[in-house]
Amino acid sequence: MGAPESKKISFPKLAIHWLVYAAFRCVEFVLWLLPIEVIWYLGRGIGILGYYISGKYRRLALHNLRIAFGREKDLAWRKATARKHFASLFGNILCGFKLPMMDQKDVEARVTVEGMEHTHAAMRKNRPILYLVCHLSCWEILTQVPSLFVFDRKPATVYQPLRNPFLNALMMRRRRKLGYTLFDRQDGFAGPMQHMKEGGCLGVLVDQHSGDHGIWCPFFDRLASTTPIAALMAFRRTAGRHRSRASC
Repeated sequence: MGAPESKKISFPKLAIHWLVYAAFRCVEFVLWLLPIEVIWYLGRGIGILGYYISGKYRRLALHNLRIAFGREKDLAWRKATARKHFASLFGNILCGFKLPMMDQKDVEARVTVEGMEHTHAAMRKNRPILYLVCHLSCWEILTQVPSLFVFDRKPATVYQPLRNPFLNALMMRRRRKLGYTLFDRQDGFAGPMQHMKEGGCLGVLVDQHSGDHGIWCPFFDRLASTTPIAALMAFRRTAGRHRSRASC
């Protein structure tokens, strides 16, 4: 995803962006009417349907599973796992759309966090906290319950702007409403480093392809470009880098 193009985008493209935004808000309205449990099963149903009708992505999922588990698991297992992945992915995406419209206390009541004793220990030493964020499970949970992760620290995140300027503005409004300081990835890391220097908590996505700017590491018998940004920031600020897990 690239930067918003509202300043240089042509009117027809801007109109298309607005129509996409309007369609998204209509979907949100429908999800607002439904309990999150219903949304979860609805998303799973859509995901299973998507597995059967999306040949391109089904083949991609099976290809990746063959790379990762081809020497251990047979084709039947890989197909079943791919179906489960499609169901879980779409269920989590739809639930992620629902979460910003829920009361924060209702979201917190559904979340269990493990491993936070390491964060508390680092905070007692007055060390900055750097959270490594991945696109796992319903990753939107992490942004919706800052009270479970930041405590008396000021939360912040490094983000990649959406191409759609209307959706990007909506995302930024919602993040700031929860108290986040937002740092545009394209503006460099001086701001995030200063935030950590002042004792804040910072979340950085670490599971995105970094191209030639990343470090090529072996991953399931393939080379994957991994960002070194989080590690470099942690070493420069001697941050507390601890693993925690959230589930709902």
